[in-house]
Amino acid sequence: MSRIFIFGLDHFHQNLETGCCTVAGIADEQEQKLALSDTLREIIIERRILLIAEEAKFDRPCLGFQLAQEYKLGHINITMPLNEREGRGIHTPQYDLRETTRRIAYRIFEQYMFDQVKAIGVDPVLVMCGCRHLVGLDCRFRSAGDGVLSYDIHSFPWYRGIPKEGEDGVIGYEREPS
Repeated sequence: MSRIFIFGLDHFHQNLETGCCTVAGIADEQEQKLALSDTLREIIIERRILLIAEEAKFDRPCLGFQLAQEYKLGHINITMPLNEREGRGIHTPQYDLRETTRRIAYRIFEQYMFDQVKAIGVDPVLVMCGCRHLVGLDCRFRSAGDGVLSYDIHSFPWYRGIPKEGEDGVIGYEREPS
């Protein structure tokens, strides 16, 4: 039985580059990203994490990679590559246009992520994934007999969402559905 800690996040806050344009938006974004980093650091230290399995971009490092380097941990990217998606009939970005195709694709993605983590065989693992995958991955690991503790970004008071910017600064937030 492996110990798996799953953190369902908003990919916007996982990216290292700034996504906002205004001074107020950048400040808000950086405040939330710092809180996410601090929360993940607490989990890494408290749970004695040895591997970070991150659903991340392929063309540049994300937060999980940065934290793995900081703490000298193993790191794997558990995002299904585009060529594998295409080989399984998942056309990106078309799959995301309809709820039915999105649900099918997510199940395939979650099985891929699960398989990647299990193939490494390290314990304990911090899995960083989009919050839409949290329940699916939690169920897969539990069904495999793993000890699972899940964290949802929505349950943290510092998470407001992606800042919406206007002439007067931040005028609201777009939140990732849980």
